[in-house]
Amino acid sequence: MNTDHSSTPSKSEKEAKYTDPSELCIENALRDLGESINLASRDPEGASVKLCGATARAVVAIALRTGVRSVASDICELSSEALCGDRSLLNDVKRLATIIGESARSSWDSVETLRVLALEGRLEPEDVKARIGVVENIVSEAQSKVSHSSVFSVKTGLETVRRDLEGLRERLKGLEDTVTSILNTLSVVENRVSESGRILSRVVRIFWPLTVVILVVVIIVTRLLLR
Repeated sequence: MNTDHSSTPSKSEKEAKYTDPSELCIENALRDLGESINLASRDPEGASVKLCGATARAVVAIALRTGVRSVASDICELSSEALCGDRSLLNDVKRLATIIGESARSSWDSVETLRVLALEGRLEPEDVKARIGVVENIVSEAQSKVSHSSVFSVKTGLETVRRDLEGLRERLKGLEDTVTSILNTLSVVENRVSESGRILSRVVRIFWPLTVVILVVVIIVTRLLLR
């Protein structure tokens, strides 16, 4: 088993990077949100887990900033899967709803719906895409409450730009697939038209001499009858 953890930041390194644990929550929430956008089309179940993680991290960030949750307990370092299974966050959501409004509850309800659909085997890409905007709202709200440091604000702003570009890339990929499908359909139609033309040409070549013979016979018979 590989025990080399040199690439994983130590706890002291994390504390030096983030004087406020809510900043770590926001960075990880943005990461999860970006990954969910990339996964939405090809892996809706994976995308739903990432959306759940982004929502949970945003809720924790706001809870820390507003004093609803006093100790982070390294919760924002947990995986998205672990956060989705943490039912204690529901209490934070309920308390936050009275402080920041229903955006906390609506975002949580959205990812809960995705979780249920995934368990029932009925989750579709469109289900995920339809709820990305709701999660973006709660993450943006968390950013606005946490981003007091100018350096952190620039960093999260760049993360937002990157996430938007990733979303645009995903949409352009879908458009490219649509154009490719249309071109393939046109190619099939063109091939069928060409094939029909070739068949018609063969028919003309086969029946043209017979048609000429029939016309000659008709002319001869007509002349004989007119005598």
